[in-house]
Amino acid sequence: MDIIIRRSVLIFFVAHCLRDVTAWGGPPTPRRSMIRDQLLLPIIGSTIGATQCAPPHMAFAAETIAVEAQSSSSSAAAALSSGVLWRTARGDALPATPSSLAQIMKDEFLGPVSAAASSGIVCISERHDDMEHHKVQLKVLMTMKKVLTERSQDVSEKLSIGMEMFQRRHQIYLDRYVAKPQEYSLADLMRDTKWDSTWGYDILHYLPLLLFAQKFRIRILGLHPSEEEVEIVKLYGLSANNGSSSPPIIRGVRTDDREHAEDFRRVAAHQMSLSDFGGCVEAMEAAIARQYEVQCFREEYMAETAAIQMASQPDGWIALLAGERHILKRNGLPFRALRRSTNIRMKGFLSLPSLNRGVFTIVPRTESFPAAAKDAPGMESADYVWYVQRDPSTEFREHEVNAAPMRMMDRRA
Repeated sequence: MDIIIRRSVLIFFVAHCLRDVTAWGGPPTPRRSMIRDQLLLPIIGSTIGATQCAPPHMAFAAETIAVEAQSSSSSAAAALSSGVLWRTARGDALPATPSSLAQIMKDEFLGPVSAAASSGIVCISERHDDMEHHKVQLKVLMTMKKVLTERSQDVSEKLSIGMEMFQRRHQIYLDRYVAKPQEYSLADLMRDTKWDSTWGYDILHYLPLLLFAQKFRIRILGLHPSEEEVEIVKLYGLSANNGSSSPPIIRGVRTDDREHAEDFRRVAAHQMSLSDFGGCVEAMEAAIARQYEVQCFREEYMAETAAIQMASQPDGWIALLAGERHILKRNGLPFRALRRSTNIRMKGFLSLPSLNRGVFTIVPRTESFPAAAKDAPGMESADYVWYVQRDPSTEFREHEVNAAPMRMMDRRA
């Protein structure tokens, strides 16, 4: 009986998390079509015409007005809760609908149908404990599956998902989880990867993503180094690497990006107190410098993991899911992964059967609407910023580590 109850709760939780993503990866539902055609597009198109992109202020306003106009119907509000896609290069906004994202992927990611099969990297950032960000990640993956399928490409061979949350040494367990769902459960995966100690965030935040990969046999990659490898860099730095004459854990760790270093230093200094170092500025700066080496090591290691996968899947795509600090401004994980995967291709280790489209970055932002276009970031931050609203039925504490929404509901009960 206890197993039945737990399974029912799990099903309810997944349904709760996915209630506004059911149309992603497939044609719009009749309800979504009705809301889109009769409410959202007329608001946007009343001034500029339905075939054009909305100017920033109109697209942001359209999403807000549509949600407020339908506030008496929770189901309609949920259908419109996908937010706004801000395209930084063009400085325009689109309603974040399945059709909008699919069109972006066809035109801007994959390229023309007439071209050879394409390959590339899509990085989607997250705040680890924000379910709204994980919904965005899932919608991107669902849409990628859809557009690849429409081009007659086997998604299990053409798409993989790299996750910061798992370590490279966990790969055997991740492959088992995807390949043998009847034999190897989520509980088995958590046990073998020591999830609570190696990552620690609520597993339910990631459950819809894991189930999606499992259902469509999409390979999940453990990107991150082990705790032991990270500890070596913490103790000895990158120059000594492991305190001995043995080869370094990973070669070619770049630390020469000034902007990347300065951004890291600014955040690290804010999190420290000079009193912790006896008032010694030099000691504090040395600690920040070592932390930066660790950060670069982690990003370079994850980038190498992604490049290794792309070497075995040269005409496919990889989606990298990682914290915002690793993806924002592209000079962390995105550019490192692009550099390493390109080096492999250019060295002649691979034939070049596909058109490499490079790297794309998507940064979710949970905001209260209306959001002002003048406050939207430029293209130096990301290729796309996806604005979403907080699900009103959930609690979120900005300065705490939040459990998944279902856990919060349990606590209130």
